[in-house]
Amino acid sequence: MKTKTLAIIDTHKLFSGLLIRELECCYGYMTIHCSDSGSEFLNTLSSIDPDLVIVSLSLTDMSAYDLICRLKKRGSASPIIVINHGGDDNQVNRILELGPLSVINYHDDIETVFGCLQDALLKTKNNRIALSDREKLVLQYMHNGYTSKQIAEALVISSNTVTTYRKRLRTKTHSKNTAELMSNTNRYTRATWSIK
Repeated sequence: MKTKTLAIIDTHKLFSGLLIRELECCYGYMTIHCSDSGSEFLNTLSSIDPDLVIVSLSLTDMSAYDLICRLKKRGSASPIIVINHGGDDNQVNRILELGPLSVINYHDDIETVFGCLQDALLKTKNNRIALSDREKLVLQYMHNGYTSKQIAEALVISSNTVTTYRKRLRTKTHSKNTAELMSNTNRYTRATWSIK
């Protein structure tokens, strides 16, 4: 399996250090670029192709908006998470129009920050979940509280087939059990489910 790579451009070293540690330890990312300069990052972009870019609203040499625009002009398909260190709402809204995955607020408690980070990672291209139409249907029934037997009856399939779908769903969502499957898939939107 290919190691996922991370580039982080942030002026707040302690905060970016926490994010790097979380991404490396819990999500298997490897940091390939870390700086507080947008220009420095852009200069190295030709030799690196990060799977995820985290950029701060407060950079030393350019605005986060300008950096994201330049990334888009260069054709970068890397998903972007923005760290808001206290920028005004207009600046955040303007950046959100460019399509970053998420904005993480520096002043939120650490659990909220990591929750936002996890939600954003679930949306990344490399973490998209390809579910068949039938798997989506089974998942929808599960979220509506149906048992395997009730799902089998509703879809006119055997209970063993429903069990197989449930196992596939747990595997695809990296869930250890049904409770974790339900929690993990609660965050997904239909946009996150790609059709086979």
